[in-house]
Amino acid sequence: MRSRPGAQHQSAECSIASCVVRPTTAGPRQGDTSGRKRKRSRAQRDAEPGKKHMGGPKSQVPTTKEFVIYSCNICGFNKKKFATLMDYTRQVPPAAMVLTETNLSFTHTPDYVEEAGWKIYTVCGPSKTGSRADTNTGGVSLLVRTGSVKVKTDILMRNESHQLVTWALSNSDRGFTPGEYRAQTGI
Repeated sequence: MRSRPGAQHQSAECSIASCVVRPTTAGPRQGDTSGRKRKRSRAQRDAEPGKKHMGGPKSQVPTTKEFVIYSCNICGFNKKKFATLMDYTRQVPPAAMVLTETNLSFTHTPDYVEEAGWKIYTVCGPSKTGSRADTNTGGVSLLVRTGSVKVKTDILMRNESHQLVTWALSNSDRGFTPGEYRAQTGI
């Protein structure tokens, strides 16, 4: 049996090891008397360094963007505290904020939050009793920049003293798909 240059033959129990053969375009092929160069395939031509690819699909290189989240026990969310929070976060603006002990009795986004470019996802805590029965205690909220991510809220538990919620954030335009963030208060 004749062996080819670059190939290794081993015993019957082992496989034949392969080698990498790079095509050459320097001259005519061995045994070719026409004097013409061997034509390269399109893949070989496109693999040349520095060659710009025209037409054809462009490969999308995944990008990584920092996703900054702040967390704060706000002890009652209101317009003044929101403005103060915006001042504190001005140096390194977050993509999202998790607020605990919001004491909110509603789940809609207040106008002053919307005007600042934010959307709020709230899980209210239990209602207070007595003369303050119109307000709530506890509660957790997620603030995200309007249009920055898609948020799916899943309330895992809510009783007279605890809230446990999962917020699944996703947006392929930002180059990330975080799994989930679980917020729990009152424990």
